[in-house]
Amino acid sequence: MRQTSIDEQLPEVVRVYRETGCSARGTAEKLKVSRHTIMRRVARAIELGMLSPDEKLQWGEIAQMSYESEKPDPLFEPPSLVQEDIPVEELIERRLHDFQRKAEAYESRKLIPIKIKEPGPIGLIVFGDPHVDDDGCDWPSLLRDVEIAKKTPGMVAGNVGDLQNNWVGRLSRLYGEQSTSKRQAWQLTEWLATEVPWLFLIKGNHDMWTGTGDPLDYMKIPGQGVLEAWSVRMALQLPNGREVRVNCRHDFPGHSQWNLVHGVSKAAQMHYSDHILLAGHKHVSGYNIVMQQDGMLSHCIRVGGYKKYDSYAKVGGFEDHNFASSCVCVINPEAETATGLVQIFWDVEYAADYLTFLKKKV
Repeated sequence: MRQTSIDEQLPEVVRVYRETGCSARGTAEKLKVSRHTIMRRVARAIELGMLSPDEKLQWGEIAQMSYESEKPDPLFEPPSLVQEDIPVEELIERRLHDFQRKAEAYESRKLIPIKIKEPGPIGLIVFGDPHVDDDGCDWPSLLRDVEIAKKTPGMVAGNVGDLQNNWVGRLSRLYGEQSTSKRQAWQLTEWLATEVPWLFLIKGNHDMWTGTGDPLDYMKIPGQGVLEAWSVRMALQLPNGREVRVNCRHDFPGHSQWNLVHGVSKAAQMHYSDHILLAGHKHVSGYNIVMQQDGMLSHCIRVGGYKKYDSYAKVGGFEDHNFASSCVCVINPEAETATGLVQIFWDVEYAADYLTFLKKKV
């Protein structure tokens, strides 16, 4: 190995380095050079074999022992305190437990089985976005539908979300544009949530703005109906053994200016083989039928909602396509055809009369 002028200095560096207990700082102070220079010299000495890695480790240990032996005895005994943080082993156990619970909850909701006890035909009245506290809410239609849902034999109800405006953040200013206070809004919301025999209730984007601690989670819904954020998919198990799948989301992905039910229809064509697919959110009404490969019919429905007069739609220049705030899906388990199994009605009173007629025939 070629020698350099720096190599000639190494014996002195090695000697002082050993004398200082392999301390780069101590060697640098004695030789009046920087500590980084000494570190480079030591690395070069190890490269030339003048210092061995083992020898360096040995001297480093001796230096550490010497340093520790020179420590003065403490003037007090440090207190033994309980740590506030959870031990990492316990934290990992909690994470495993929480993941398992979340996985079980998620998997159990992929398709929720609902055993229907009512024999014969049943009706599912689907309420569009209510927005009960908005001055533009069509209360005459809402009260009519509530009474029909309560009094018609064999009728259950579902809601696609947005029970109230629930303005939050910068939108809170909009409470100044309605006569209903936030407190009164919750009164009306509780009334609607507990007045109707709900099969399911969906939280829309307005409902989900509440965040954790949502009062809806603690209201006693009649019949123990399903309450879910944004979406629910159910298998209605009818008494005669037939099954009708209902897939409701506040909205499905996908939009088209030419087809108001585009997102719902796309879901039926590409993702879900369900009998009834429901959405709301956009305050427009629409209906389409998709025939599946096995001949089953998927009824793709968007209900308009009860917010009949909307300043946001007026400013945005949105055309009024809300021809029905609700609809009724009449399910006849004894039907012999796919067209007879599920029938859709946009006139709620007519649907109630038809359901009553069918049940008399059973």
